[in-house]
Amino acid sequence: MKYYLVLCVFLMLMGFSVQGVAGDTGQITEIVSLSGDGILIANGEDQATITVNVVDSASGNPMPNLPITFTLNDPTLGALSITDIVTDSNGNADTVFTAGTKFGQAIVTVEIDYPETEPQQMVIKLTGYPDAVNISGSVDWLVAGQTSTSSLITVQAFNQSRPIPNLQVEFSVLNPSMGTITVSNGITDSDGKATTSFKPFTLSGVAQIQGVVRFTDEYITYTEPRIHEQKIDHAAPKEMDWYEVPSEIFVGDNTTVRVHYVDQYGNSIDNKRNPEYVKFSVTSPSTTSPNPPESVPAKFSDGAQYTLQNVTVELDENGFAAVDMRADTKAGNNRITVDPQFTGVNEYITILGIAESIPVTIEYDISTHSPPDP
Repeated sequence: MKYYLVLCVFLMLMGFSVQGVAGDTGQITEIVSLSGDGILIANGEDQATITVNVVDSASGNPMPNLPITFTLNDPTLGALSITDIVTDSNGNADTVFTAGTKFGQAIVTVEIDYPETEPQQMVIKLTGYPDAVNISGSVDWLVAGQTSTSSLITVQAFNQSRPIPNLQVEFSVLNPSMGTITVSNGITDSDGKATTSFKPFTLSGVAQIQGVVRFTDEYITYTEPRIHEQKIDHAAPKEMDWYEVPSEIFVGDNTTVRVHYVDQYGNSIDNKRNPEYVKFSVTSPSTTSPNPPESVPAKFSDGAQYTLQNVTVELDENGFAAVDMRADTKAGNNRITVDPQFTGVNEYITILGIAESIPVTIEYDISTHSPPDP
């Protein structure tokens, strides 16, 4: 909307001349123009120039040295750089209007000290209509249960990249079980910003914090929500709260060992922020005296074969770690040690290997000796 809003006023004044230049009739034309589109952002910085050009109506000659007065109807809406001036050699006089931080309509009255002239007015609209709204947080991660830390949530509003002050902003937590905010309502400052602080409760995950910018005047109604997703990490790991293994297994068979860890609030110890590891170790009847193929100790899979007595596994995004294991070929206990790398507390899981599997060979002898007759 870059154009000139121009008000032309023709003042026919008979019998007067300022300069007495040949061809002048004493009839003047006053042209009042406003730079821009007549709309300024009420940010304390936006500006528009009001220019008056006075010429002789008949000859077109400029009318210099005419006193001009600019007045503003409401000084709370802004300020004029010059209020009293005379036209220059080109018949021009101008002043600069600087917007304040209040919404409304500023009326600038232009008066020429010349007989029988009428004051003329220019209207400048001061608005806070935002065409862009951003929301952000001061930290990427918070930690569940740590209410001593917080994330500063900032909403910033702009119009054509210029910050807009004095806009209403409403903050809320869309999933309130995740935490709380310190301020629910704010007003944008000179930088177009309004802020609140978010503090987490005891749940890990993602808190959705919404900021809604509201602006209404007689021409425009604007409501724009923005959502910031604040990540919340689990607290310090506490314990293994669950595992899944069979209580018994046939000798030489395969199974999967799965474990799950939580913090003091029951949140999963996941790897979304930092990796967390668990070390698995296994001992079995053949561990100390392996004698393949009859006595093959229990081992973990390396992805292709069962060759590992110890293996370290990363907990996944849900707090689980899993490893495939082949049981000892001898009957007895397959004892698994679960050693979390983030705490010193080991857990022990025992799977009993039993020999009641399906037979794979049958051994027998055939005798040709006949029993004696009775």
